[in-house]
Amino acid sequence: MYAYCPECDSRVNVGENPHEGQKVTCQNCWADLHIIGLSPIELDWIYEEDEEHWEEEAEYEG
Repeated sequence: MYAYCPECDSRVNVGENPHEGQKVTCQNCWADLHIIGLSPIELDWIYEEDEEHWEEEAEYEG
């Protein structure tokens, strides 16, 4: 099964039995991704805790 990379739109192989939270890497741009939805299969970037905290603070300040 395949999904599309949110960074470069390349097809990413997610295996035969994908599950939410599964980590994958785009072989085109090397983005670290994880599955956030199964119908359709949707990928999102894996964020570090510090990055998420920084983004949340930016939303409150802005």
